Amino acid sequence: MRYIEKRQISEIQTILRCQHHLYISQTQIRRLNYSFLRYLGRLHYCSRGKIKQILTRQGGYILHVDSTCEGRGVHLLTCMDGLSGYVLYGKKIKSENIQELQMAFLVVKEMFGVPLCCVRDMGNGINSALDLVFKGVMRIICHFHLLRDIGNDLYKELHQALQTKLSKHQIYKDIRYQCQALEKLAGSKSNAEQYFFKVTGLESVNSKELLMGILYGYLQDLKAKENFAGGCGYIFDRPKLLYYKHMLEYYNKLLYFDSLPMINREIKTKCRLYKIKTAFEKILDDKDIKQTVAELEKQIGYFDRFRKILRIAEDGQKNGLNDQGDIKTAKDLIVVEKELRKYLETLKQKADKDPVKNKKLMGVVKQFEKYWGRIFAIPIKVVVNGKEMEIIPQRTNNISEQFYRKIKHLLRRLHGKPTVRKDLDFLPEEIALIENLKNKSYMQNVIGDLESLSKKFALLDIDKIEAYFTKDDHQIKAPHKLIRRMKKLDVKKIMLQFQKNQVSDNHAN
Repeated sequence: MRYIEKRQISEIQTILRCQHHLYISQTQIRRLNYSFLRYLGRLHYCSRGKIKQILTRQGGYILHVDSTCEGRGVHLLTCMDGLSGYVLYGKKIKSENIQELQMAFLVVKEMFGVPLCCVRDMGNGINSALDLVFKGVMRIICHFHLLRDIGNDLYKELHQALQTKLSKHQIYKDIRYQCQALEKLAGSKSNAEQYFFKVTGLESVNSKELLMGILYGYLQDLKAKENFAGGCGYIFDRPKLLYYKHMLEYYNKLLYFDSLPMINREIKTKCRLYKIKTAFEKILDDKDIKQTVAELEKQIGYFDRFRKILRIAEDGQKNGLNDQGDIKTAKDLIVVEKELRKYLETLKQKADKDPVKNKKLMGVVKQFEKYWGRIFAIPIKVVVNGKEMEIIPQRTNNISEQFYRKIKHLLRRLHGKPTVRKDLDFLPEEIALIENLKNKSYMQNVIGDLESLSKKFALLDIDKIEAYFTKDDHQIKAPHKLIRRMKKLDVKKIMLQFQKNQVSDNHAN
């Protein structure tokens, strides 16, 4: 109920009381939840032999490595197989430092053997630890993370500059003010909305209602798009540039309405057409903003070309952060590699002509040259049951990113708070294995079904089976019990008691 149905503690307590006549405190339910996770971890790790056989039958496994944290809290590291989708190992670490990562990867190596390939983000700690544990194993840098890094280099500063300039002109405040003014003119917010719905519904309206409804729609749309994004995350989505473009589009429409003879000047003035135009002109006539936008669009042009060549999160596609890239065969991979080489050579020649002006472009070219050996993975040939087969590793670490989004969504649903830092700090690290219970292949081949979990957990105790690796280092955060007791710490009282005890001991001696 807690981790599959995403029930809150109070909901579970009510279900147990009403349906099963079991009266259990919320604290005890929470302890049972934690106990469940620890049993799940013991069951998973004692099934490592069975999991290893499954990985061998599919030709091996692709190791996807990533970690997540909030603020300066604990990191939850996960090691997943990209082919089966199994979460192989989860561990809480203080940070992505080489020592802790190396220890984690050694456990994975001991349990499941050496992977066919490792897929990672741009973190140096993970890369160095993989070099130490899986020396010589093919390595791929996640194309999504690589592109995000390239985008940061090309235009992050420009986009932030545009954001600052828009805020400086107080355009968001102006648009909200104009919205309120139209609502007041219409008599109420609902009246202003009704004018808009009448206009879009092609109902009969007078010229004042027509203009007011359209202007209100424009302003509401701009309000909604202050931080509008396309679902791929910043760098792939450029909300402030999009906002500027929408404003320009609506400004041109205002010019069109101003030229219409069927609506007289008095109505245009009364409906605040000219005041709204003036608010837009403050932004659109600013030469500094125009220059920033022009340079930003130029750099975005280079970036979007990289997106198209690598076929990752292309502009206009609807998969957002779940995009895996449109490369399915070795032939596709060769075509993409050739296109990228050709484009990089073009950019290099452009940068060489004016090194000062095109400094960012040269930096991007060097970035690709630095990681070139880890951008494209050649198909891996394996032999399974006497037959040779090719495995093309995923080019992104999205399997890990999607996993973390699901875990965080689960935790937010459980307590209704936006931050999950405390959960990551105090929950057992076996929370990483929960997604395996939603994997049909894992359930069929490793566990069986959810109904048999209780029997399997009981057998772990009967047979005295524990996780084979030590867990002494897993307590990263100070336990709640200790923190609560610290609030009651009274040193003077303790010292007096200590003195009394000493006196009593001396008399006894």
